[in-house]
Amino acid sequence: MRTAAVAGLSVLALALAGCGHGDAGGPTSGQPATITGLTWRLVVIQWADGHATRPADPDGYVFELGADGHVSGKADCNRMMGTYTLDAGTLRFGPLATTRMACPAGSLAPDWLRALGSASTWLVRDGHLFVSMAANAGTIELAPTAVDSR
Repeated sequence: MRTAAVAGLSVLALALAGCGHGDAGGPTSGQPATITGLTWRLVVIQWADGHATRPADPDGYVFELGADGHVSGKADCNRMMGTYTLDAGTLRFGPLATTRMACPAGSLAPDWLRALGSASTWLVRDGHLFVSMAANAGTIELAPTAVDSR
């Protein structure tokens, strides 16, 4: 009887320890180090007025938060780079510089850069990174890219 009770408590403890954390070792809300070093690609920008911006090619809209406070990524046909600050609940980008190539008509680069420039808070849900924009302007949803096999 005592062995069954101990086993039951162990299972309960493991279940509770896993609540809210997604995949083991994966991105976790409130733990900034778990979202750095990953390449995040745009899924959708949901604007407060109800419209959504979805890229035809999500791989053209990506960023990686380096452990050193630098961000790098892509804004359609351009590279972007800059700095960021991150803590348990906030994510803010410093000025982002981009290369100046002329992207094809319909590029989402201006919306992408505007959304990143107004980043305010973040959380992880179901493995996706959600970044809320300042002044309730909307939310950016990002997914981690596949592991790079370099």
